[in-house]
Amino acid sequence: KYRITKRVGGGSFGDIYLGVGANGEK
Repeated sequence: KYRITKRVGGGSFGDIYLGVGANGEK
């Protein structure tokens, strides 16, 4: 579903994944 471009471990969210969705959405 998502292509992971960067992995960021962040705060209370735990692991935040920054990637591009199938529709090219952030």
